[in-house]
Amino acid sequence: MNILLFIPNFKASRISFNEILEAASKHTKTLSDVKQKSLKEDLENGLANLTSMDQLQMYLSSYGDIHRQKLMMAYKHIPNKVWSEGKLAVIDYGCGQCVAEMVLSDFMKGHYIDNDIVSH
Repeated sequence: MNILLFIPNFKASRISFNEILEAASKHTKTLSDVKQKSLKEDLENGLANLTSMDQLQMYLSSYGDIHRQKLMMAYKHIPNKVWSEGKLAVIDYGCGQCVAEMVLSDFMKGHYIDNDIVSH
């Protein structure tokens, strides 16, 4: 199994989470209806361990936007002083898709917060 490590970098040109969701949706739509239904069932309402790229694409196209919306609401409640107090360590503890960290990077970019404060 390949592990993808995503380290946001404000100064680097990178793909946004929205672009990742669009690519996942586009890929999923190329699959047959039978395959899409099977993959959706395999996700067990988002609780299953993902074992294939197709499952990951289906997971992102099915649940990615919901996660993004919840995370963006949460990030808006982070006190402003957090962004100016020095280095920030991010631990994205979850399912392994790094959704929280990618959305955080988009949030920071959208609010002109320099990702250099995130320690690696």
